[in-house]
Amino acid sequence: MNLLRQGCLSSSPSRISWAISLRTLELYRWLRVRQPRVSIQAWVRSICDYHNITYQRSYWQHFSDTFDVYLKIRRGVELRVRESLGRLDHHWRVKNSCPCCQNQLPGEAPLQVSVMGVLDGNQSLKRVRLREGAVGDPHEFTSDYYIPEDRVDVFKHDVKSRQQISSKTPEPQAWSKDPEEATPADGADEQTTCTERWKAAQSDNLKRMWAIYRETGIFLSACRHGLIWWICDMVLSGELYVQFVAQRMILQLIETLRAKYPLAIVNEALDAFGDKVGLGYDIGCSFTETIAKSSISEKAKAKGLRLVVPAFHGYAHKRLCQLSFHPLYAGGFGIEDLETAERIFSSFNGLANVTRYASRFHRHQSIDLYAQQHDDDKYQELCMYSP
Repeated sequence: MNLLRQGCLSSSPSRISWAISLRTLELYRWLRVRQPRVSIQAWVRSICDYHNITYQRSYWQHFSDTFDVYLKIRRGVELRVRESLGRLDHHWRVKNSCPCCQNQLPGEAPLQVSVMGVLDGNQSLKRVRLREGAVGDPHEFTSDYYIPEDRVDVFKHDVKSRQQISSKTPEPQAWSKDPEEATPADGADEQTTCTERWKAAQSDNLKRMWAIYRETGIFLSACRHGLIWWICDMVLSGELYVQFVAQRMILQLIETLRAKYPLAIVNEALDAFGDKVGLGYDIGCSFTETIAKSSISEKAKAKGLRLVVPAFHGYAHKRLCQLSFHPLYAGGFGIEDLETAERIFSSFNGLANVTRYASRFHRHQSIDLYAQQHDDDKYQELCMYSP
């Protein structure tokens, strides 16, 4: 406490060999959310250069540990404030994040779509897995942005997979990672050109992805104004799962797409927002049938869930599909393009270089920190939207 009164902080409360001013920690926090590409090492090197001090490798570790303590103190203060204000409900942030989406005026006529949102996956925020036998950071980061892996895995085998393996493709090995998991399009009775093109695009991405990642990206949802609802880690998969099998010096790809991520988010959206939720998803046409065969089918039907294909992606779908699922033709969506997720991913790409080799704890902490600032910025921009 005496150190804090002097405006400094150390990573250790008992053996203090290093102390960093709170102003320096706060300045780096603001720099990190505005320019996430600036790593801790680059920041510490800059400070050393400014003060004409020879940089040592131990400096960045001391700063990293102290910065973790600083952020933990901030989170503790925020938690106490939320507790005092009665905002500890699981869905409080999501239901109160965007006044344009959630607030209703007295006597307002009911809308065809009460809340509009988007969901999509992106592979830029991959994280390299630890080598076999290595022990990682045991700390767990909790955030109301993240849907935990165990809650996502509830939908792991919700829909039966429809794999089409050609005669030239080897049978999956017994140790392969859940080859029976369904794709977001496996609910459709027939393979359509819409899903074939989507799978082909995903496959091209994964041909460039080595099987060295534990988290291969994130799957997120947001309202139409860009305020983030939930984030899932795509673990040992993309929207696809990839496993490279060495056989006769040839790398062979075994892939299955996973439907559990969008199902988990749709389930959360139905619980949080209730009736008449409208969501845009790249393969909303086929995913509508997948939901109909899942464990949340009755809930989705009772609450009037509607799925459409975002405007830009929609033009790659066949004409008959567009007439039913393109937002310009589907009633209730106005002139929204529902490509919000792509804009969010574009801004999140700056986190890639600081999270690729980070621990799971630090990766979640960085994403959560950036997501909070992203939402604060989008909240300020709400006045720019025309009614």
